[in-house]
Amino acid sequence: MRRLVIGLAALAALALAAPAQAITNGSDDGNAHPNVGGLVADHAYSDGTWLYCSGTLISPTCS
Repeated sequence: MRRLVIGLAALAALALAAPAQAITNGSDDGNAHPNVGGLVADHAYSDGTWLYCSGTLISPTCS
């Protein structure tokens, strides 16, 4: 029963998640870079950047 509840909660969270948007020079660039992701720092670095890790996603879905 517990697995069922956890599974349903995970499914609901995935169903309600909004699609990610790419950011270029501080502005949302729509779908110009749909398969790029980045980890954003809590505070800007001394050079004004916020990302500390970026990468190309293998697939736009998990399957």
